[in-house]
Amino acid sequence: MKIKTSIFAFFALFLLNSSSNAQTIDEIVAKHTEAMGGKDNLEKLKTVYLESEIDFGGMKIPVKMWRIDKKAMKVEFEVQGMKGTSVIMDTSGWVFMPFQGQTKPEPMTKEDVKMAKSELDLSGELVEYAAKGNKLELIGKDEYEGSEVYKIQVVDKEGNISTDFVDANSYYVIKKESKRKVQDKEITNTSVMGDFKKLENGLVMPHSIDAGMGGSLIVKKYEINPKIDTAIFEMPKN
Repeated sequence: MKIKTSIFAFFALFLLNSSSNAQTIDEIVAKHTEAMGGKDNLEKLKTVYLESEIDFGGMKIPVKMWRIDKKAMKVEFEVQGMKGTSVIMDTSGWVFMPFQGQTKPEPMTKEDVKMAKSELDLSGELVEYAAKGNKLELIGKDEYEGSEVYKIQVVDKEGNISTDFVDANSYYVIKKESKRKVQDKEITNTSVMGDFKKLENGLVMPHSIDAGMGGSLIVKKYEINPKIDTAIFEMPKN
């Protein structure tokens, strides 16, 4: 009888802790959603166009980006007079990097498409995470650059695993680590977001992104919900 009571108590405690953890996750996500401009504003976010600049040791690289929520993203940049392009869509993508020796656009691999698909979600993987098929786990609290952060592991519906560092004060995602396999080796990509500013429509967006490649991307201009011709995402035939 005592054994049965102990077993029952164990599972009751387990369920209580699981429920408490889920509630904590939901509280963090709710505060993050509000910090980024609120659910209503985020639901209205359908397209984004931005102009930015990457500073690589004094070399300025202009970057343009077009995004359609959950459908497509195009990144265009210029290096030494040559224009590079990367496009990701729901089931496919293509890339053209002439400064890397490419002479024509080439399709992305299925693995690259799978890894990049999370970028199509304009509201981010935390907002409405359950409806999107994402699974979250609160790893715990940590400190990053003097700020207390919540570390949240995200497993999206594609099986991609990443960790979001949510500032415990502002509730912005200030750092993101994602893992991917390259030639059977696991590589961790890190992005650091900063200079968050509220736009005219109430949304809050980062204006500084450091992807750890020796340069930071500084956003000069955001356009929210502009008309975007889907033809720009098509891979040129020649």
